[in-house]
Amino acid sequence: MQLVCFKVVNGQYFLVVEGIEIPAPIPAFAAALLIGLGVIPLCS
Repeated sequence: MQLVCFKVVNGQYFLVVEGIEIPAPIPAFAAALLIGLGVIPLCS
């Protein structure tokens, strides 16, 4: 399991840190940018 990753729920991106989901949706463009740059992966 990654320490930090993005989880997609109903089209919204949520940050998961060490298995704990942060209950605030991340704007899709910001999440896509971070995923695209390889900074934060999608949760597997």
